[in-house]
Amino acid sequence: MTAFRIKDLASPKGPISRATLFRHIAEGRLVARKVGSATVILAEDWRRYLEGKPIAARHNAA
Repeated sequence: MTAFRIKDLASPKGPISRATLFRHIAEGRLVARKVGSATVILAEDWRRYLEGKPIAARHNAA
């Protein structure tokens, strides 16, 4: 089972900010778990969260 810490998902290479992740957790949009003092997100929960997002529109190159 794979899990991510918030800092892994919200790093400069990550797709979303730390504040947004915590807001989505608080609003129930993203499932997180506590392991000691760490907040972790299971890979399955991260996948479900992303799958619930709209698909980006394609931009045609001129």
